[in-house]
Amino acid sequence: MAAIAMLAAAVHLHAGERDTSLTPWRVRGIAAGTANLHSASFAELPGAPNKGSFYESGFGLGMALGVGIEYRPETTGFGFGADVVYHMLGASFSDVEDVGNIIRGAERTRGTVEHSLDVGLAPIFLEPTVTYTLPSIPALTVTAGLAAGIPLGGSYDQRQTLLEPSSSDYTFSNGSRTYNASEGSLQSVAGLLLAARVGVRYTFALAPGLEWMPELTYVHVLNAPVSTVSWNVSSIRAGASISWTLPKASPPPPPPPPPPPPPPPPPPPPPPAPLAAAPTVRAQAVIGTTPVSDGERTVLTVLRERVNIEEAVVAPVMYFAKDGTEPAPAQTGAEMLQRDVLATVRTLAERSPTERVTIHATASFDEAPTMAKQRALWAVQMLGLQEQRLTVTYETMPPARYPQLAEEQRSVRFTLGSRTAPIAVRKETARTTTAAPVNIVVAGTVDCPAGPCSTTLSATVNGQPAPLQGPLAEAKTLTLQPDILRQQRSIEVSASVSVRDSAGRSSSDRIDWTIIPSVTASDTVVETLAAGPGVADGASLVLGFFDFDQAQFSSVRTETIAAVQRARAAGKAIIVYPGADALGTEGYNRALQQQRANAALAVLGLSASDVTVRIVPTLAESNSTPAGRVNNRSVRIAIKD
Repeated sequence: MAAIAMLAAAVHLHAGERDTSLTPWRVRGIAAGTANLHSASFAELPGAPNKGSFYESGFGLGMALGVGIEYRPETTGFGFGADVVYHMLGASFSDVEDVGNIIRGAERTRGTVEHSLDVGLAPIFLEPTVTYTLPSIPALTVTAGLAAGIPLGGSYDQRQTLLEPSSSDYTFSNGSRTYNASEGSLQSVAGLLLAARVGVRYTFALAPGLEWMPELTYVHVLNAPVSTVSWNVSSIRAGASISWTLPKASPPPPPPPPPPPPPPPPPPPPPPAPLAAAPTVRAQAVIGTTPVSDGERTVLTVLRERVNIEEAVVAPVMYFAKDGTEPAPAQTGAEMLQRDVLATVRTLAERSPTERVTIHATASFDEAPTMAKQRALWAVQMLGLQEQRLTVTYETMPPARYPQLAEEQRSVRFTLGSRTAPIAVRKETARTTTAAPVNIVVAGTVDCPAGPCSTTLSATVNGQPAPLQGPLAEAKTLTLQPDILRQQRSIEVSASVSVRDSAGRSSSDRIDWTIIPSVTASDTVVETLAAGPGVADGASLVLGFFDFDQAQFSSVRTETIAAVQRARAAGKAIIVYPGADALGTEGYNRALQQQRANAALAVLGLSASDVTVRIVPTLAESNSTPAGRVNNRSVRIAIKD
């Protein structure tokens, strides 16, 4: 009963006579909870790949905070106003998919996967509003209006979770019950969200000029939050606001009485005795023979850079561990570089944007039937090229003649355009920078008629005091050491000079400028990592590679052909090293190596009398990895003076 009495008193206070000391203007603060209803029709968000799902609806709870101003005239029930509201529109989406690649050891079965997507979206809305207060219920107000909002960014968090089978022994192909987990910022977010609003609120008067208003508002966003997908958002705000009515200004107080007249001014003092002119000074700085101006940005080419790079010419193929997309183990430096083939293919494709890239992925007969496709998809994702530039094929190979050949079947081979040539893979291993000290002369030009005068010089480097050297008071040397120059960052330098004369008068000046260290010379040292036949004799030029047990080239490097032709024209000696893997007998391999030497002579356009052919037996330790065996199935060239 007490609550009903308080409510009746509040309504009566609202419906009573209007306080004539208040204006029609009100300011208010808003706090509400939100229930966000999302309807959608998309499979994935831009920049967030998620195969196999299709999202249709989502729901989320949030909050809304805002401030506003409102005008309620006394002569009509209509009013108007505007609010600025921070409105959280986030939601959670989910979709369930039946899949067939659930792994427990060597067993694969079907299962159920939940695709979940959490979206965070919080715009700030500007909400112009028209209000109408019902004459029969003065405490009840209906509101309507539009809204324009600017999203403060947006975020997403998505994952795929294995629901069935529920046993932890069953996993995805990555060994986990969670797959394709990613998070980040939303892409293609609309720059402006437009919405329509309608609501109702009830006013309780707490005190003269102070009101509490529970309110319920429905907001419908008219355009999609992400411009590239089909997505609609509605939200119900339930909360309350506090309204304060602005009081009318108080009448101004009467003007104060006029002040008494000021006393007469004192007589002027006698003129001072004449003094010599005050001192003046100007700060200066010189780098070498070049003076520096205040505010100048000076580029100093004082750095020398040395870059060390390892290089290996390899076949355009990557090898993988069994039942996975992890690169196969490597033993030599050249094999380690072969694991970076994909990055090199990406660089070559970006340099030739019109050429197609062919990806051919294979799996061995003893791997899962889907492994070749998984490797192809992995290569597509890692390359990051537009899909229309790619040709993708994959297959599971038949049983191999040797177990080692099954290791080579677990691969992805790349072709750029119509070229199957070997590629040069490079990797930077070290970068060093050296510099010599830089001397800056800091000086002051002083004019001091009332001597004797004292002069003081000082300097700072990046805001820290810096030592000055030299016997003269008017000129000293500031030295920039190599350690600060090698950082290759802007160096802020300041030089100050001050002078004081015999009468105690002083003058000062300052000059500030920026020094930007720059590289004057860069040396690149390339170390060629050779692998295959003739390595010990410096056969670093790769002519081409062969498939297993074949004597015809599967790929040829035209750069090597040109180098051999130049060397031949210069009268240099050409040594040909044909190679083979160690799977065959020594006698069989020697005959195969001779056939590959003949193929090299045909490619080079030379006869047997023009070159020296050296057949080197294959070492067992270079035959233990797929990359090592492929490197052995090659012809390499050495050029001697």
